[in-house]
Amino acid sequence: MQEKYWLTEAAMEEGSADKAVNRGDAIDLPHILYVQHPKDTQHPRVNLESFVAGYKKRGGQIELHWFEGEKYDAVRSAPDSSPARAAIDRIVAFIHAEATAKAEAAAK
Repeated sequence: MQEKYWLTEAAMEEGSADKAVNRGDAIDLPHILYVQHPKDTQHPRVNLESFVAGYKKRGGQIELHWFEGEKYDAVRSAPDSSPARAAIDRIVAFIHAEATAKAEAAAK
């Protein structure tokens, strides 16, 4: 499906978050929760490691959350499974913590 969105390999490369971080593009660096299955073949580990290293080097904060289970895309394809529920719970907790931190910062 990425070909339908990006249309060309060059556009895909240009829009790559990993490439943007490591090229030094002017980007925002919000606190990120990166959720992935350790055996996800659609998002190779080398790309994750490059992105995380580049993001941290630029001063960004990133947390990794690995979830296990039968399916690498359980959050999408099996949302009621135990691994997916745990990942979703972690995402919700992250969002709540970020919202609380922003509200407290704004109140100061």
